[in-house]
Amino acid sequence: MSLIDEVLPKSSWITTSIWVRLAGASILCFVLVGVLARVMPLAHLNEIGSTRVAFAIYIVISLALACIPILISHVQTTTKERERAKLESLSHQPASNTMYYQKALSALGAIRPAQINNSDYTLPIITFGMTLFFGWCFVMAGVFWDFEVKSVLLGGVFLQSTPASLESYQIGTYVCMSAAFISCYLYITSRLLDRINNNDIYPITFYYYTARLVSVVIIAAALRHTLKLTDTEIVDTSNALVILGFAVGYAPDLFFTFVVGKALELVKLAGGSRSPDKSTMPTEMPLQMIEGLSKAKIDRLNELSIDSAQVLACQNPFSIWPRLPYDLALVVDWIAQAMLYALVKETMLKSLREKLVTDVFDFHERLSNKDTRPAICSIVGIDLSGADGLAAQLENDQSFQALLEVRSALRPPTKPSSPAQPAPAESPTSSVPMAS
Repeated sequence: MSLIDEVLPKSSWITTSIWVRLAGASILCFVLVGVLARVMPLAHLNEIGSTRVAFAIYIVISLALACIPILISHVQTTTKERERAKLESLSHQPASNTMYYQKALSALGAIRPAQINNSDYTLPIITFGMTLFFGWCFVMAGVFWDFEVKSVLLGGVFLQSTPASLESYQIGTYVCMSAAFISCYLYITSRLLDRINNNDIYPITFYYYTARLVSVVIIAAALRHTLKLTDTEIVDTSNALVILGFAVGYAPDLFFTFVVGKALELVKLAGGSRSPDKSTMPTEMPLQMIEGLSKAKIDRLNELSIDSAQVLACQNPFSIWPRLPYDLALVVDWIAQAMLYALVKETMLKSLREKLVTDVFDFHERLSNKDTRPAICSIVGIDLSGADGLAAQLENDQSFQALLEVRSALRPPTKPSSPAQPAPAESPTSSVPMAS
C-alpha cells in the first residue's frame, strides 16, 4: 500500500442510507405541512380550481428548492477524488518528498465530506433542509393566504384599521419577509458553493446558515413595523418593500442594529455619562485595509468572530488556519499586516507601504537598521532617540514574539543552492601522472 492510500483511503459510492434518510425527512415535511395547512389562515384554498393539485405543486417546488443546497454538498466527495488524482500523479516524483506535499496529503486526508450519511452531518443537514423547506412553503403560501385575518407575525393584530388597510399592511409585511428569505437563500447557496470548492465546510456551518435564514425573516418583519413608526411613506409601496427585504436578507446585522437603536430611542434610555467626543474615538480598523483580503475572505473571517484588524492582530495562526482554506504562510502574512496597521493606523500605513514596508516584520527590521532607521522615524513622526524604545516595545510584545517564532519555523531549513558553474575543461595531459 502506497503513502497515498494510507493517508487518503478511497471513498465508497454513496450508500442507499442517504436516500432513505432523505425520503424520511421528505415524508416528515409533507406531514408537517399538512398539519400547518389546517391551522394557518389559508381560506382562499376553496376559491381556487384544482386546489389539491395547486397545493401539491407548490409543496413539491418548495422541497426541490430546499434540496438544492443539500445536493450541492455532495459534490465535495468528487472534488476530493479529483485532488487525490492530482496528488497521485506526483507520487513518484521528487516533489513528493517535500514538506508542502506532506502537508497537502494530511490536509486532504482530514477532510470529511458533508454528506447526510456522515453521522457528524446528518442532524445539521436535516435541520437545514427542513428550515429551507418551510421557508419556501411560507414564500409560496401567498397564493393561498387570507390576509384579511389578523396575524401576529404580519403585524395585523396590533392595528386598529379598516379591513382594506389591514390587508394592505399585512401583504406589505409578507412581501418584505419573503424578499428577505429569497435574498438570504441566494446568499447561502453562493457561499456553500465557495466553501465546498475550498473544502471549508463543517457541521456547524449548516446550523449557522439555519439561524441566518430564521433571523432574516424575523428582522425583516421587525424592520417593517419599525419603519411604520417613523412615518416613512415609501415603505407602503410593494417595490420599496421588496428592495428593503432583499437588503435585509443580504446584510441582516446592519438592520438589526437599526431596529435595536430605534427601540432604545423609544424607551429613552439614558446612561450615567455622556458619550465620548468623536475626535477622541479610536478608529474601527476595518479588515479592508489588509492587502489580499477580498470581501469573500472578510466574510469568512467574520464567521470566526474576527471583525477588525485589531482582533486579527492578536490571533494565533494555528487556531484559525485549520478552519480556513488558505495557506498557513498567507494567514501569518495577514496577521503581520494587521499588527502593523494596529500600531501605526491608516495614514502612516500608506506611507510605509510606499517604502516597501508591508508588515510588522519589515517595520521592525527597518527600525533596527541604523541606515534605514531615519526614514522610518520620519514617517511615524518620532525622533531618532526614540527608535530603540519603539523597537524594544515590539520585541516585548507577546503577540509579535509568538508570531515571529511561527514565521521563523516556516522558513526552509537551508537556502536553495545557486546553479552549479560548469567546470573548466581539463587538458589532455592533466590526467597523466607526473613522473617522479
